[in-house]
Amino acid sequence: MPTLMIAADTLGAQIASVAVWDKEWIGVGPLNGLRQRYELVLHLAKSDHAIADRSAPDIWPIQWASQRPSGHESEKPIGLPAKCISLTGAKMILDPFMGSGTTLRAAKDAGCRAIGIEIEERYCEIAARRLEQEVFAWGEPVEAKP
Repeated sequence: MPTLMIAADTLGAQIASVAVWDKEWIGVGPLNGLRQRYELVLHLAKSDHAIADRSAPDIWPIQWASQRPSGHESEKPIGLPAKCISLTGAKMILDPFMGSGTTLRAAKDAGCRAIGIEIEERYCEIAARRLEQEVFAWGEPVEAKP
């Protein structure tokens, strides 16, 4: 966290919010400690940024399944980046750790432009296949946006 705060400050941003992602499923944990059911989501913002929905809470129950559809060991449910995108009103997404492309898929479904960076070619291929699929919004198919 301190390293992230220094990097954010260097970019002229600050931690505007910390949300708790309630996975609704307990993950692995140490034998001498509790099994974690949550992760923190940090929202970095410049001073002129505002969230349109001021009633949005900071605890997000979004179920995380024990099975990963793409095979990536830390794949997130598409609802997580979709929530981040909808709350911030982002129009352009940069995912420097793209993995299987969940965030890029959520961006495409929301009509946002996105750039993903991934070092492992096999995950780039999985992400490319996911992005070729039909776009969905609120569970209904819609036309893909350029």
